[in-house]
Amino acid sequence: GLAYIAYYDALQVLPASQLGAFLNIEPLVTAILAAMMIGEAITVISLIGGAIIIAGVWLVNRKGSP
Repeated sequence: GLAYIAYYDALQVLPASQLGAFLNIEPLVTAILAAMMIGEAITVISLIGGAIIIAGVWLVNRKGSP
C-alpha cells in the first residue's frame, strides 16, 4: 500500500528505468521486518541474497562513464 504510493511519488523525480530496480529491494525489506517483528531467522543464504540484491540495484543505478 504505502510503498506503492511512495513509488508513484518517486516516479515524478526519477525515471522509471532507474526506479524500477528499487522494487527488487522489497523482499530484502520484508525479510528484515519479519526478523524484527516476528523473530524470523535471518540465515546466511538470506544475507547472501540481500547482498546480491543490493549489488544489482547499485549496478543498475551507478553512473556510467561518459
